[in-house]
This record gives sequence, C-alpha cells and structure tokens, in this order.
Amino acid sequence: MKFLLIVAINLPAILFAQTSAQRPFPWRLHIRYAAGTILPQAPSEEMDKNVESFYLQWRHKYILRDKCNHKTDYVWQEDKDEKNTSQGQGYGMIIVALMAGYDPQAKDIYDSLYQFYRDHPSKTKNVATSKYLMSWQQNNDCNFLDDAAPDGDMDIAYSLILAYYQWSDSMYLKAADSILNGVTTYEVSPITHSLLLNDDDRDSKKDDKYFLVRSSDFMPAHFRIFRHHGTDSLIWDEVLAHGYTTVLALQNPVTGFVPNFAHDIPNQEPEPFDGKLKGEDHPPKY
Repeated sequence: MKFLLIVAINLPAILFAQTSAQRPFPWRLHIRYAAGTILPQAPSEEMDKNVESFYLQWRHKYILRDKCNHKTDYVWQEDKDEKNTSQGQGYGMIIVALMAGYDPQAKDIYDSLYQFYRDHPSKTKNVATSKYLMSWQQNNDCNFLDDAAPDGDMDIAYSLILAYYQWSDSMYLKAADSILNGVTTYEVSPITHSLLLNDDDRDSKKDDKYFLVRSSDFMPAHFRIFRHHGTDSLIWDEVLAHGYTTVLALQNPVTGFVPNFAHDIPNQEPEPFDGKLKGEDHPPKY
C-alpha cells in the first residue's frame, strides 16, 4: 500500500498553504515539484485519472467493515490470520484524507477507520502505556490486542493532522496531539533519542533490544510536521537530528541503502543488526 503515498510527495511544503474546508483533488492542483524529481512521463490529467481509478480499486478491496464492530472499518492486511496492522491502518488513513477532494465518502470512511484505531489500544505486558497508541496487529480474535509500534502510531497521527487541514475540525488535531504525546513518552528513548521498536521495550535498558532501531521508522517529513504541534518540539528536533546521524553512519556508500535494523548503542558507532527478530524472515543485515 505504501506506493499509493506518491500522492503525498512534497506535502510538508504545502500542508499549511490552504485554509478552505475541503481540499480539491489533486492537492493544491498540481504543485511545482523540485528540480530532479522523478515523475511519470504522462500528462497530469491522465495521471490524475489513473490515481482516481487505482484509489477506488484499492478502497473497495482493502477497506473492510469490521466483523467485531459493524460500525468501523479497517485496512486489510491481506492475511487470513493477521487482518490488520497499525501501520496499514495509518497508510489507509493518510490516503483517504488526501483523496477527500475526489471521494465524497472520504470523511465517513476516515472517521470509521479512526474509530477502529481507537477500539484497538496498545496492550503491553509489564509496563504502562498510552491509550492513544494502537495495538500493532489485529487478528480474527475480537479480543486480541498487542503492544504498539511507532511507525503505525506516527502514520495515524500524521493522517489526523491531514484530516484537520482537510476538514477544519480541531478534534482531529487534538487526537493527533494525544498520539504524539504517547509516542514521545513511551516510544522514544530518552537515552538515544531514537524510536524504540515498540512501547513494551522502554524499560528493558539492559536488553540489547532496547538499543535496536528500525530504519523505516525514520520519517523526517513526519517529524518536521510533528514539531509544529503539541508541546514536544524539542524532542522531535532531537529525534530528527539523531536519525540523520544514524542513517548517514549506516548508509551503504555504493547503493545508498540502509539495513532494516541496526544497533544504536550510546558512544558507539551504529552498526547493522546481524541477528533475527521474532516475526522477521529477512536474512541478517537485510
């Protein structure tokens, strides 16, 4: 689903540019992209129609009504056992908010996706957490809950900020601030200023897992938006600066790629993680 986020390119630069209650599609009607941006070689009107068509296909296939609560929707994981993840829910909420100028049903769908998120809070094993963080996975058991992962929580918060600027409802912004307060309190390491793998790890400082980072959690565009909201702007500046330092240290000089997971131990150079984590099938240093 992440490929659909092409519609969000350059969003941080234009997020605050309009104040109308309903944004048109495409957002800001074909912005001027930075020099060197790779774009399909097709007329903008043709690309718009392709995005609209693909969006409808995606919406009809992947946004499903929850059988546990028949008033909420979730983004399907395309897995018979694991029906949803918080990251997938966040992707879907971002997409629907961005497509609201095209889809007249978008607000109702968005609110239903939001309620599904609220119905599935994080459940940690031994530590306190925030009720505004989402269980990172949901299966077909209506009572199943798990701990939270920052990537999904941050995508949901980002979508709520988009929803605020899309529909001019301060409730969305307050909800985003609640998530971000949970992320900075329970999913950011006060030692390294990096994002923890989940909210269950923050008290395990003697465990190597505490100092593991997931490179895909580094979302600089998100962080720059977050620093303008809530009361934790200094924390997001620290997370952003430390993230750049870590990524630059890990980046392959030939390909530019970074490993999926890495050790981020204080006073040591970051290095790729060469072990195996539960639920990860990739080879070491992938």
